[in-house]
Amino acid sequence: METLFITETDFSSLLRKLNEKSPIYAPRRKGDFLFYERVKSDSLDDIALGEIRPIQSLKSFLIPPQERVSEYFTSPSFSNKEEKIILGAKSCDLESLKILDSVYSDGDFKDP
Repeated sequence: METLFITETDFSSLLRKLNEKSPIYAPRRKGDFLFYERVKSDSLDDIALGEIRPIQSLKSFLIPPQERVSEYFTSPSFSNKEEKIILGAKSCDLESLKILDSVYSDGDFKDP
């Protein structure tokens, strides 16, 4: 497999173009820890890529801690989830998504 590189200027330009279409979340340092935060086009310089894993898991982007499923006397309105771009995800987090897929999709997992 061929290894390709992108310059820092081109990478910033790519992120600015992607940010026009979808919100970008990337790890940022707060004290001694990293947290995923939304990145705006003017704050691309303080992204912490290639460091330790952020505190949050990718699950926090996929499954909200609470979600309204119904309202009294009204029909629930379900909107499409907005697309998000997540930078700096570690391979262990990506592997955990396979487990979530097997639990939440129509896979082989059967809830006892």
